[in-house]
Amino acid sequence: MAMGLWLPLMFSLPVPTLPMTPLTDTGAPVWYNVTLLSLAVNILLLIVISLFTRISEGEQSAAEACSVDAVIRSKRFPLEAATASDFSTHLAHALGDEAASREVNRALQALNLTPQERRPYALRRLRDRIQANLSGLMGPSVARDIVDRYLPYRHDDTPETDDIHFVESRLEAYRSRLTGLARELDGLRRHHRQTLAYLPVGLCVLGDDDELLMWNQALSQLSGISGESVIGSRRDSLPAPWPRLLGSALDATPGPLYKQAVALHGRDYFLTLHKAILSGNDSRGGSVILIEDHTEMKWLEDELVHAARLASIGQLAAGVAHEIGNPITGISSLAQNLRYDTNDPALLETADQIQQLTQRVTKIVNSLVGFAHGGASRCRCPPRRWRLHRLAKTHCT
Repeated sequence: MAMGLWLPLMFSLPVPTLPMTPLTDTGAPVWYNVTLLSLAVNILLLIVISLFTRISEGEQSAAEACSVDAVIRSKRFPLEAATASDFSTHLAHALGDEAASREVNRALQALNLTPQERRPYALRRLRDRIQANLSGLMGPSVARDIVDRYLPYRHDDTPETDDIHFVESRLEAYRSRLTGLARELDGLRRHHRQTLAYLPVGLCVLGDDDELLMWNQALSQLSGISGESVIGSRRDSLPAPWPRLLGSALDATPGPLYKQAVALHGRDYFLTLHKAILSGNDSRGGSVILIEDHTEMKWLEDELVHAARLASIGQLAAGVAHEIGNPITGISSLAQNLRYDTNDPALLETADQIQQLTQRVTKIVNSLVGFAHGGASRCRCPPRRWRLHRLAKTHCT
């Protein structure tokens, strides 16, 4: 542009002769051909330099801000703001109270969130949405500076890991656009995801920072807590007794926790928890916890123990009845013989009392024997008098 137009005008230089190209027109003015050729060269240089140079951090941030739905990196860092309502207070220092409230409410409505939202995952999505909205108003660089300054991340000692739930949600939105190998890989991902989601055993996945990454349907039915309401939240923010129960599983030595007693839905449950640590070069860390409902098994075991206890009591009763029955029989025989050995009224009365007491003991012994043999005392019909000659006449007629 300078050689073709500016220099000839300033220093009376001859206009350079342009080579014949597809962009030039022999009948057009010189400035027209020079302008077209200059634009073509600039575009070509921009493409070549962009292909052979690495994108800067500012350019990447601007691209992300202009495209919220793009599947780009998203790290699981907590924010300084504890709730969504705190965003307005922090942004008010840069935008003012009215503008900050308007932008936060706009982002909350777009994400279908409430001002009381506390989940780290939801707060990160709200931050990204506010940055994207501000980028359309004041430019990507200014929006990023404002968000980084007044809505900063809190870099704790926990390792930096990718936000898997966010990436999967973006893949679900882009599923219809995938083709070829990417589509096959996404189908394999969905198959594995559904396998875990519909597993008939409760399953949850926790990151190294105790953020909940997965909560399958079986665990939702067992706990009564929807997975969508707790995904992305911290373990300590779950309703009782899950923070204590999951914490015990994470802190336990290798091996399951058998039949932990918990109260759910007004009933007593017995849950067994299995823990697995995610490790390896390709792993993003975290822990997997399986929760099995062993309540019915616990009841069956209790019934078996009760039945075994009753059986042992029956054996004991049979032994006691046998050991007591023999001496009582001897005492009863001696009391009966005493009636024939004396005519003393006092001794005869004593013999009758001994006989009555031995009969009482015999009834108790018989009850024990019946319990040991049949599980209940035997029912004996009361004795009645019958005249044999009447029975014979009735039978003959």
